[in-house]
Amino acid sequence: MSPHDLGLYTITDSSEVAVDEIRRFYANYHSIRNVGKDLVIRLQHEPTDEQIAELDEDFRHLVSSGSIRRVGAYDVERRQDDVPDLPRIAMAFNQRGYAELRALIDRVNSWVSPAS
Repeated sequence: MSPHDLGLYTITDSSEVAVDEIRRFYANYHSIRNVGKDLVIRLQHEPTDEQIAELDEDFRHLVSSGSIRRVGAYDVERRQDDVPDLPRIAMAFNQRGYAELRALIDRVNSWVSPAS
């Protein structure tokens, strides 16, 4: 395990800490899906252009090609009625750095308060 991997989990015997962790994790993040070569992250709140640029700059090392970008629902998501109305970001994820992918999710969650 690397020091980055510590962000993948929380150990607690407190139900309050556990509930807070879950609320923070879903403050903005909704779900994730692979569509072709893209990893699609569905969000509760639309990111700004500045937030997208910040993610792309700070997490570009997770991308095998292209950039982190805003996308609409893919055809397959619309056909399957897979939350097509939610905002999305996508990237060609390099399939490494899952702890840093979690850090990216934490970043998008920091854009809103857990109570939002």
